Amino acid sequence: MKDWDHLNRLIVEGRRIQAVQAIRASCGCAIPEALDMLAERYALLRAARPDDFKQSHDDYWQGVFLTHPCPVRCS
Repeated sequence: MKDWDHLNRLIVEGRRIQAVQAIRASCGCAIPEALDMLAERYALLRAARPDDFKQSHDDYWQGVFLTHPCPVRCS
């Protein structure tokens, strides 16, 4: 990933579609792989910067179908 700061900002702001687009553009991967990368980066950011997120974990992932469950559960 070339621009982690930009991707981190998209993730924290809940802009999942734009985050997936940025991942795909940077890495050249398919949507399922980009979603997996999004979930991994989300987990890292959620653990390191929980106060930056304005949505609960469940609200953040509502309507998003991952190939694997998101690796972190936040209360």
